[in-house]
Amino acid sequence: MKVKDNKINDNQEEYIKDIGFQWWVVWAWLGLTVGNLYTFFALRDIMGLAVVLIVINSVLIVMILKFNKYAFLVATILSLNPLLWIINGIYLKRRWRHPKVNAQSSSTTNIATSSCNNPIQPPPTHGITNFAKIVTSENHSTIPPKATVDVDHVYAEIAKELEDGVADKGLWIRLFAECGGDERQTKVLYIKQRADRLIATERSLLEKAAFEQAKRLAQAARERAAESARLEKLRLEKLSLKEQLIEGNITEELSNKLSTILNTPMAVAVLKKVRLNNFSEVSTMLDEEPLLVAVTNNDGETPLHIAVDEHNQEMARFLLERGATAYAKNIYGVTPLEYAENSRQSEMVELLTVR
Repeated sequence: MKVKDNKINDNQEEYIKDIGFQWWVVWAWLGLTVGNLYTFFALRDIMGLAVVLIVINSVLIVMILKFNKYAFLVATILSLNPLLWIINGIYLKRRWRHPKVNAQSSSTTNIATSSCNNPIQPPPTHGITNFAKIVTSENHSTIPPKATVDVDHVYAEIAKELEDGVADKGLWIRLFAECGGDERQTKVLYIKQRADRLIATERSLLEKAAFEQAKRLAQAARERAAESARLEKLRLEKLSLKEQLIEGNITEELSNKLSTILNTPMAVAVLKKVRLNNFSEVSTMLDEEPLLVAVTNNDGETPLHIAVDEHNQEMARFLLERGATAYAKNIYGVTPLEYAENSRQSEMVELLTVR
């Protein structure tokens, strides 16, 4: 009886291997194109019905292209063509139990329905060869690299285990007992479960390695950022006030000092003198307190904003030389350069852009 079952299984495997689905796909596409066109022209006087039938036919064809045998059967019946009933009926009968049209089946042989299909046991953590390759991004970001397992290598290692007689004896004996002593089925399930164990374990190891690598990259990035900040701080400390203001990047000490002089009488006065084009007094005040070049009024306007608003190129040039920036924004987000552009001061735009 066992010999007979094995013979049936062999025949099933050959049948599954050799049978084709060329007509299945061709007929589906014919139905989707020629069938819908025929329906459209035949029922063009009854457009509503034509559209409904075309939609139904298209849905059936899509299901057929997904290898749904019931859709194939329904579409054949709805064709109302006795010749097609015979052709497709014979065609479908030969493929009715094929795994391709029985996607819900768990396997294609008796192995699938036997008690051998037990849940896979937790993978062992010893004796695993590294079968994987870690794929890392070129920019070395802090995102963990994707781990991929070389599945072909896994199966090659299992084949070597079986050839050398060093298979996992515990797993082999358990499967041998569950399969009722059928050595062929035992071997098939051993390969599958052993591969699943090796792949799961290797993937776990790779994910751990990838995580550790990501941690190292993140730590290195933090260290680089800290070092860059330290060097930038040292660089700023060596710059003059004028150079810091021109860069628009002042030290914390100067920033605090600037906050203390905002809205003071001197700050209000320098803004007023700039608007009145009192060049000598503005120069004197900036000599006494260079940070006045960066003070603002209630609208967030700097002295340079006011000079541009007054179309005063000489004052604007002087303020730029003293460290004013053309990119400081007022409370509305507008810069002196944008003031000049909006008022079409071409020479002022050129002055501010060069600076």
